[in-house]
Amino acid sequence: MKAVLEIERKFLFGKDLPVEIIEEAERHQLIIQWYLEHPDRRRIRLGVDESEIFLIETVKSGSGLVREEEEKYLDPAKITEIAEQLKTSRAVIKSRHIFARMQVEGVIDWYLLPQMGMFLKLKRPVHL
Repeated sequence: MKAVLEIERKFLFGKDLPVEIIEEAERHQLIIQWYLEHPDRRRIRLGVDESEIFLIETVKSGSGLVREEEEKYLDPAKITEIAEQLKTSRAVIKSRHIFARMQVEGVIDWYLLPQMGMFLKLKRPVHL
């Protein structure tokens, strides 16, 4: 399990961010993310990148600009077990571009469905 502090300050880039910036990212992922019904506050992300297919369960806690986020990798085969729950949950499709700088990870999420544009968010690992 990985815990991070996520700075909930998102900056909307719209659709005009130069492709050259995206290409400089250390990692690129294509993600389907489901938002499970309240009060769960869980998200399930099924993704693929250059080296793997992954399934991650994320739980956020706290409020305000900085919140705690815990991520747990699940066996990708588990997707069949939770398929019924996912069918009734809101989902987005996005490409994620990750920039690691010292102790902070910058993430640009490009929302493809719905088409909301690109958002930047910052994460910092913490030890619990």
